[in-house]
Amino acid sequence: MWHERGLEKTSGAQVVFLDPDNGLETERMHQRGTASEKHVAWQELKDYYERGQSVILYQHRPQRTKKESCIQSVLAFQTSFLQADCVWILDYPRYTNRYYFLFVRNAHRNVLEKVYHSVVQNWAGVCYPIDFCRPAGDR
Repeated sequence: MWHERGLEKTSGAQVVFLDPDNGLETERMHQRGTASEKHVAWQELKDYYERGQSVILYQHRPQRTKKESCIQSVLAFQTSFLQADCVWILDYPRYTNRYYFLFVRNAHRNVLEKVYHSVVQNWAGVCYPIDFCRPAGDR
């Protein structure tokens, strides 16, 4: 139900921010259809992206999960399901082990790239960039 309201309320937005309680559903949850309302389902995130919006996803890393595993889980979603034009990650490893995944449409790339680099510069030493984008002309 939250998803339908979210789609309705953000219909005019270029960028949508999602902050689920438990993050993006895992691949296993996606295959089995077992994600709870505390997760963002793969299709829910894709619904925003497919209608032309870039999506910023807050994802915290569970305490017993390694950084690489957490990032690879979200990137598996990106590669096998979403296939966004560009993905940037802001890694905040201190204290809460959190990430912001930016699934960027080319239409918003120039503006979001400025924001991304500004955050990295202003939060140097606290925030670390991880870039999975191809140069703009390579698509």
